[in-house]
Formats: sequence, C-alpha cells, structure tokens
Amino acid sequence: MSVVANRLTEKGVIVVSVAGNQGSEGVFMQNSPGSVPKVISVASVDNSFYFTQIATVDAFPNETYPYELSTSTKQMSNGTLAILFDEQNTHLVTTACPNNVMTTTAPLASSILLVHRGGCTFAEKLSVAEQFGVKAVLFYDADEQDEYRAIQVLTPDESIIPAAGISKYFADKLIATVKKYKGSSKNKAFNIMFSVHQYNEPSPSAGQVSSFSSVGPNYELDLKPSLAGIGNQVYSTLPRHIGDGWGTRSGTSMAAPHISGVAALMLAYYKQNNITVDPLFITEQLQNHAQQATFEGQPDHPLLQGAGLVQRK
Repeated sequence: MSVVANRLTEKGVIVVSVAGNQGSEGVFMQNSPGSVPKVISVASVDNSFYFTQIATVDAFPNETYPYELSTSTKQMSNGTLAILFDEQNTHLVTTACPNNVMTTTAPLASSILLVHRGGCTFAEKLSVAEQFGVKAVLFYDADEQDEYRAIQVLTPDESIIPAAGISKYFADKLIATVKKYKGSSKNKAFNIMFSVHQYNEPSPSAGQVSSFSSVGPNYELDLKPSLAGIGNQVYSTLPRHIGDGWGTRSGTSMAAPHISGVAALMLAYYKQNNITVDPLFITEQLQNHAQQATFEGQPDHPLLQGAGLVQRK
C-alpha cells in the first residue's frame, strides 16, 4: 500500500492517511501508508464538545455519568447493576469470556452486568451474559487513557442483549462502592437509570492531541504525523444499519476526512483561478498555517501533532 500511495503522489494525487490509534504504544507507531514521506499522515485532536447520553445511579445522588450505546443497541433499559469479580483474581471484574468461568449464586436474571473489556470479542461476552439471563451489559476498559470517556462498543447486528460502554472513571467508582459493601457478598447491586436524551457537553480536553493518536516519527525519522484534524467525539454519518445513519465516533479515521476536505477546498480554489499546484505545495500550505495544539498551556510535541491542527480559513 505504501508503494502505491507513493506512486500516486508522484502522479499529482494528494494522499491522506490516518496516523493510527496506538497512542499508548510509544514512538514509531505511524500506520501505513501514512509513514510514506509525501503522504499526509493525520493525527487526532479532541473536539470542543461531544454528544452524550447520561446514566444515574441511586448510590450517587445528583451525579451523572456518560454512556455510549453499542452499535447494535437502540436503547438501554433501567435496571439493577450487578458486578461479578474474577474467581482467579478477586480484584478484577469478570471479562465474561468463555474461558473466564462465571459461577455465582447472585441473582443475575434481569440485571445489568458490568464487564471488563478484553480477552475475547464483544459478541462472545454478550453470548456468555445471555446464558446467565442478564438484561443488559455495560462494558468498560481499565486501560483506557481518557478515564472520563465512555468507550465505543462494536456489537453484531444480531445481538439480542442491549449493551453500552461507560468510562473507566464511572466503572472504577461503581467497583469501589461495591467493595465497600462486600461483608456478606461481593455481588451487591445498585439501581441504574439511562437517559434517552442526548446532551451537548463541553470537552475538558478540547484542542489537545487525543490520547489514542499514534506517535511519530516514521522509521526514516521524517516528521510524522504531518498534521492533525478533529478526530475525538465526532458526530458523523454512519452506515444506515448503525445508529440510523448518524452517530459519534472517535479515531484518526475521523480526523483524516477533515484534512481531505480542507485539501479539496484548496484544490478547487486553485483550479478556479487557473493555478497549478502539486501535493507538496498543498501539504506545505496546510502545515504553515496550522495551529499548534497545547498541553497544560505549552505547545505539545510535534511527534504527536505534526505541524498542528489544520485551519480551514
């Protein structure tokens, strides 16, 4: 793919690629073909706001927590939350994988089960949960760097049990509260309610490089990523069978179209004015006018953001 992308740029085609979503895995993690010198590799910057639905728990009065419906779920039903701990390690919440035996005397029927991400697919976890008669499943990721962001859950269309993702912060608070009441049982449950309305919430990390965005450079030490676009919590079009054609998604796959659109506008302008340009010129113009992303008031590292956030004006 890198060879093809390089040949396309030599033919005058602007090639835009994602930097990748391996931000936690260190340097030199640029995805192909974004690692090609003449290809525009795009990092992700957090949006200024995001749409979310909120959940409430009777144990935490006057507090709300974001949740995100799985790709196959239309609505979550209110119910009793159950938390099961791993038999091998009582500090870990069950992964609900086929090889993670869930033996319990706690009443799981019609409950909403908290499940740790990882170990097997979401579909396998839902299948195990269904065998125990649970009403719905809440997924969380203990390794998520953005602890306040509800995780995305990709579930097959034929999934029977509703599912949603919640933030690491919310899950940790639920787990800690359950452990406080573990005198007679570790399976204490709480009532949890899910709002069906979407809310527009300001992002506390607006304009910062997304935690998942891959770090450069490439193996030839070229500046990668090249630029950054808005990629975290983007409300966009989706296939009609997912979220009725609209939904919020995160990733450098959401940031790359931002750059592609701006590049297309520039090409249209130069064409209308009979000015011939090449991909390198477009890339340089985008980089020269980019806005630096900051972290804690200081410019963030170029290996995270490239030249900075693309500016449309």
